[in-house]
Amino acid sequence: MKHSFYSYVVCLLIFVSNPSLASHNEEESDSDNSILTKEEVNAYLTGGSLDFDRVAEINHFPNPKRVLEIKNLLTLTRVQNNRSTISYKLMRKYAIKAGRKIVRKENQLNYLFQQPNVDLHAVKKLVSEIATLKGELRFTHLKAHVNQESYLTDEQITTYFLNKDSEKSVNYAYDE
Repeated sequence: MKHSFYSYVVCLLIFVSNPSLASHNEEESDSDNSILTKEEVNAYLTGGSLDFDRVAEINHFPNPKRVLEIKNLLTLTRVQNNRSTISYKLMRKYAIKAGRKIVRKENQLNYLFQQPNVDLHAVKKLVSEIATLKGELRFTHLKAHVNQESYLTDEQITTYFLNKDSEKSVNYAYDE
């Protein structure tokens, strides 16, 4: 018990004494020490899904961002457009907030592994926090898809996915 208390105090002192670990910078970016790819960092800091919403798309729950991109094709009503916009903005706001925390905690985790003696208690705590944040982030994206589905008619959903499927065919043709 004493050992874990001292480990906690040491970690706390490390984070407090290192402003890059303790600060909450709006322009948070991946450092040279980050274990995240640039694509992951970009997605976390901009509200991207990192494929967290794949289960929704596979099961025909439209992506709010994509709905807004093709709103003319879907002939959204003003109410549908407003609801979709609000849903997307809220999702993005919460996704960015969670993403910033994930980037910061991943950098803290990386820092722990750069120390001569890795504190497994601190590692376990950070890994648990990161997992919780990723779960919240995924739920945020999935909730937006469920909400989006409820704003559209069956015909609009069909049009959305027919359009999406035809784009995939075109994209695959260019990939060969």
